[in-house]
Amino acid sequence: MNQIELLRERVSLLSAKDREFANSLLSSADRGRASDKQMYWIEKLAERAVAPAPVAPAPVKVAYSLDGLRALFQRAKDSRLKNPSLLLMVEGLPMLQVKPRPSGDIIVAEQVWGGRFFGSVKPDGVFVPSFREAASQAVIADALARLAADPAGVAGAFGKKSGQCCFCSLPLSDEGSLEVGYGPVCAKKWGLPHKAGPVSRGKKAEPIIVHAPPLHPAVEAYRDGLNDEEFQRIGGRSIRL
Repeated sequence: MNQIELLRERVSLLSAKDREFANSLLSSADRGRASDKQMYWIEKLAERAVAPAPVAPAPVKVAYSLDGLRALFQRAKDSRLKNPSLLLMVEGLPMLQVKPRPSGDIIVAEQVWGGRFFGSVKPDGVFVPSFREAASQAVIADALARLAADPAGVAGAFGKKSGQCCFCSLPLSDEGSLEVGYGPVCAKKWGLPHKAGPVSRGKKAEPIIVHAPPLHPAVEAYRDGLNDEEFQRIGGRSIRL
């Protein structure tokens, strides 16, 4: 059986959109006008019709609430942070970026531009994984739940491990930021605790002492406001200052 006949026999197994496309291709084939590109799609749809339909992953309702995650982003927005987002480490996965969308979803995607999309947290607190990344849904849902329950702890662990703030990606420099794992400016904007510390861990600089040479007597006289008679007595002359 050729691909055209196979597609004709199995066309009812396709989705509504694919079925409409397949009937259009079969109509062209019946008229003997199917192009090479149309034959390519006839073959692809015939393969799709005989393959079992993939099962979409079920949404994951985490064991505890993600309200803390939504509250964290709300504090950042209330502090007038324009596009709040944060980085998240999950073992076995690339660096993830978590950020809210205007729709109310909080999306989880690879940090790099055009990277993999892992899923989103819906307004009702359900994490819906990406169809392509279903295998990672459990570990991501767990990481999001830990972030929601203890944002300061998760952000701090990120900073201590990476040496950078998970909110702004800048390196941590002062002792207080290195100790808590994120910077004081981000702590204020995201409503998290922070500990102030000295800016540098280096040794305090010693003061520089300059020993000036003694002044000429005439210069001292000028400085001390001596009168002309006293000035002449010590041998003073015109001095260019």
